[in-house]
Amino acid sequence: MSTQNIKQDIYKIISESAVIDIKTISDNKDMLNDLDMDSLDFLYILMKCEDKFNIHITDAEMEKIKTVNDLTNLVNLKIGLFESKLNKLDATLRKINADYNRRQMILDKKLPHVM
Repeated sequence: MSTQNIKQDIYKIISESAVIDIKTISDNKDMLNDLDMDSLDFLYILMKCEDKFNIHITDAEMEKIKTVNDLTNLVNLKIGLFESKLNKLDATLRKINADYNRRQMILDKKLPHVM
């Protein structure tokens, strides 16, 4: 998922959740003050982002979110960390699978056993 797609999805979530014209949303707008949201709108938007992007936003992270850009950056960071962990897991699984196949071939006597 690209950064631009993430930003568009966040804009859409904000627009639909807080009933705000998407054209009035910009990165540097303060979510509570400039976009005239209340705290419930803000929490609902964060929950929708958690669901949409399959992430968890902690209370400490939530307190640091002021602007739309803050939220976008946090989501990008969380998705990047998640994808990085998935890539590492994929590489590990490939190594395990290759080792398993090699051992199976040795057991089937298709490869010589080398120590």
